Amino acid sequence: MTFGDVLAVVASALALVVTLWAGTLVFALLFAKKARVAADAATAHPARLGFGGAALGVLAGGAGLALANAGGFAIIGWVMLGLLLALALLGSAGLSLLLADRMRAEDRRLRPLAALGKSSLLLIGAGLIPIAGWFALFPALLFVSLGAGLIAVLDRRPRQAEAAVTAPLTVPAEPGA
Repeated sequence: MTFGDVLAVVASALALVVTLWAGTLVFALLFAKKARVAADAATAHPARLGFGGAALGVLAGGAGLALANAGGFAIIGWVMLGLLLALALLGSAGLSLLLADRMRAEDRRLRPLAALGKSSLLLIGAGLIPIAGWFALFPALLFVSLGAGLIAVLDRRPRQAEAAVTAPLTVPAEPGA
């Protein structure tokens, strides 16, 4: 193993962390209502979400990997794996919102976006801790995220009608008219 190999591994790990952090922030900001549903579900039933996410990850992930390596069905496998990634990101966004709320409860001076960014980075960083993070924290967070993301996607609560605020269109009068 050369210095270049080590540098490539470190750069790949850093790129993965930054990508996961950005994806979690984007999902939390774009899908705020669904991420809040995921956060509420993670608060109410974390163990149930963990077991459900583990079952989903093993079954759908295994089927996706098997199909991704099958010749004619590779596209179906990659779509399944992409959907699992989206569910995990949505669930992670919910967990980040939950942690950001708790951080802001401790320090009111913390702005919401800063708290969300820090909480996302903390959740991802927890999975990088050698041994405990790799084999305990990361899988647990992944499975809870998958379960919370699935609950958020399947949530069918009626949406509250948002009143559209529209200002009347005013056309400025021309000086000579």
